[in-house]
Amino acid sequence: MQKRLLQKLFNRVNSGAFEVAYWDGTTEQYGRGRPAFKLVFYEKLPFGRVLKDPVLAFGEAYMDGIIDIQGEMDEIIKLTSSNMQVFEQFRNGNVLAEILSRLPRASSMRKQEEDVRHHYDLGNDFFSLWLDETMSYSCAYFQNPGDTLTQAQVQKIDHVLKKLQLRPGETLLDIGSGWGWLILRAAQEYGAKAMGITLSREQYRETRRRIAELGLESQVEVELMDYRLLAGTGRIFDKVASVGMFEHVGQANYPHFMLSLK
Repeated sequence: MQKRLLQKLFNRVNSGAFEVAYWDGTTEQYGRGRPAFKLVFYEKLPFGRVLKDPVLAFGEAYMDGIIDIQGEMDEIIKLTSSNMQVFEQFRNGNVLAEILSRLPRASSMRKQEEDVRHHYDLGNDFFSLWLDETMSYSCAYFQNPGDTLTQAQVQKIDHVLKKLQLRPGETLLDIGSGWGWLILRAAQEYGAKAMGITLSREQYRETRRRIAELGLESQVEVELMDYRLLAGTGRIFDKVASVGMFEHVGQANYPHFMLSLK
């Protein structure tokens, strides 16, 4: 029964192609064209555990060697994302559909916007009481025991920008730009043209104030925007940064997030 359920799901894939090696020794191809990767089932999944906690069950199955994926992760993400509607529509009352429906799914744009504002729009005065001068919200990088919090945050930001090998004149996008210190420093210290996006109105207003205060209007901009709307703008960037943002995306939306960076 489990194999039939999986076959029903895989047969609905209409974009891309892949192979599946089942626990009974059979191998089948799904989709059209050359398979981009291979999904291997060494044995049946423990369905009782899957129904109780699907995320934990699939993770443990992978760690236990029950399932495996052979191929490039980029290809897997592409196929999953392009067939997302297939998985969403696979709701005919069977067990597998129930499993998929219970997996964590991304919030709507409106819900995510409400969540962000509920958290970050408590007021800049509040956050300034316990954050450093840069108003950086993610983990700092202490190189020496005597470093202040501000020094550690600037060191973190510089570490990110150095990893990007940012050069003068290049364009930089910061997804989840917070209060804007990374894009400001990218312009001041590296000569880049930087853009930040955030869903927080308080962060947006403070970033705009800082840009004006530093006279960086020609180099730095910030938009009140969801990252999922980026593709529609037609904007192209040389480098992309995103610090402390990934945990807000939601596991089910990881493919969409990664594809938005291409």
